[in-house]
Amino acid sequence: MSVTSPRINEPTPKLTYGIPDYEKIKDHIILKDISNPPMDSYEKSEQVKEAAYECYHNYLLSKGLPKSVFGDSFGYEMEDNIWNCMLNFYSGKSSQEDVENFFYECCTSMRIYRTQQYQTTGTNPDDNKKIVSEIYEKFTKASARAAVFVNEIEGKAIKQKTYSGRKNDWAYYNSDFYYQCEDMRETLQELTAKMTEKWNIPPIDTAEVIKNSILTVDGGFDFNSLWNFTYRNQAGMASIEDESMAPPRNFKLFFKRCVDPDTPMIGRISVSLGNREYQIDVPFVMRNSTYKGQIYYPGDLLKPFQQSKKDDSLSHPFLKNITVFAGTYPYSTGLIDIFGSYVSQKN
Repeated sequence: MSVTSPRINEPTPKLTYGIPDYEKIKDHIILKDISNPPMDSYEKSEQVKEAAYECYHNYLLSKGLPKSVFGDSFGYEMEDNIWNCMLNFYSGKSSQEDVENFFYECCTSMRIYRTQQYQTTGTNPDDNKKIVSEIYEKFTKASARAAVFVNEIEGKAIKQKTYSGRKNDWAYYNSDFYYQCEDMRETLQELTAKMTEKWNIPPIDTAEVIKNSILTVDGGFDFNSLWNFTYRNQAGMASIEDESMAPPRNFKLFFKRCVDPDTPMIGRISVSLGNREYQIDVPFVMRNSTYKGQIYYPGDLLKPFQQSKKDDSLSHPFLKNITVFAGTYPYSTGLIDIFGSYVSQKN
């Protein structure tokens, strides 16, 4: 009687998560309920007696995992699919359950593939911990990037609908994406903990994973820092001074630096808080000796509305944590090259 090793017989996983045909991924989802998952191929193989594999001398041998499990074509494809997964989620094309199922699929598929490459046995606790850690890192980064990307798409639609011209001199912030991103980060932490329990591996310190990550060129793993990279460091339009500060819920801000080409120094801010909307002009003034008139807090501009409308929501600290500024300001102050939380120069 012949016995075939599950490593040799297991089909190479093929991830097909993509845009725009999201429905295809449902045919590849292995697990629907991660809270009570069935055994995967490795857990089933543990029930087979070791003697059955004595003729396969290399079965328990491995070359060791590469520096990154995402460092080859299979990893590149999975990373692209993770991005598409998160983009679908923030675009409203998929649910949180879909993300959870795909997270589990990525962990399982990566373990199968790395075992097929003789880089791990599939049951090594340290190797499995590395696989789950890196997948958590990729999902969390993709989540923040996708949230900011969809925020930008929404802002561009507002610009095209409200203002004519092709000038890209605007910034947009929607706190819905901030809170979605925060909730998703907690979800991914919970999924990581469940995977460590399922695979019986040591707990993963997700904070330490983020702290030691090299995926920080465009900001951290949160919405505000990546928003700053987009609108401060790339566009030079606006800035969040304290990236750790949460915005008010149901808050939207749209800033247009130049509304009318005939009055290029007059910008406009539109703010939505709950069911109330406010709009006010931004009178930029260029001076040689001071930055006053080149940078504004929305909270200061909206003070008249706070008094006349008796709207206490306009006093939220976040409205004095975000700034908008004239075109030369981020360059003359060097703000465009500063990353992270930073209090802008006002005088």
